[in-house]
Amino acid sequence: MLGEEARTDEVRSRLGEAHLAVEQARSVLACIKAARERARDFAAEQMRAVEALAGEAHDIASERSDSIKVALRSGAIPMFPEAPALPANAAKMADAQGRLDAARIALEELQAEEVDAESEAAAAKDAYRQASEAVLVDEADRIAVRVEELESEALLLRARLGGPLSPAGQLRGMTQATQRVISSVDVAAFMRNPALEQEAQRALHVWRAFAEALADDAGAELSFEGPAADASQAA
Repeated sequence: MLGEEARTDEVRSRLGEAHLAVEQARSVLACIKAARERARDFAAEQMRAVEALAGEAHDIASERSDSIKVALRSGAIPMFPEAPALPANAAKMADAQGRLDAARIALEELQAEEVDAESEAAAAKDAYRQASEAVLVDEADRIAVRVEELESEALLLRARLGGPLSPAGQLRGMTQATQRVISSVDVAAFMRNPALEQEAQRALHVWRAFAEALADDAGAELSFEGPAADASQAA
């Protein structure tokens, strides 16, 4: 019994550990998913910044193209007018592009981490499912063991009660429950089982001794342990 309790405790402990692992895996996955969503939004924001600076650069180029066209129409050598904003725009563009590249790398790495976290969460769920099945197996085994114990006890009690030709089977006024049990006793099965056959033989002596004891003692009790049983073994 202690062994069964220890096994049950171990199975339940494993289930608890598996459940904790599932919760932890879910927490990690949720954290990474949230970070990936923020990384996606941040990358989109950096992309819009790059596009805005690209638009400003295009506007500057469009303004300078007007003077170039005038020079070209007159046959002169085009002279680029000064564009003080251009160097600043180029620096901003380089910085914005760098931020965009970094954001994209972060997004890619978080996406890879999310895939790994999903795999770990799936593995944790599978481990929990197996631990749950182990609990079911343990509970079923506890019932099966109990059934075997009860069946073994029932066979012993049937042997003690005996069949239709036993002292108990010859009683007048027996209840329907007694009739049903005695009529279902497989005497041949007892003969094939030495332990049950011996118990049935002991029961014959116990019943006879009990009947004899009642003749002189109204307080006599039926017992398959004690002098009557010992006497049957000696016989």
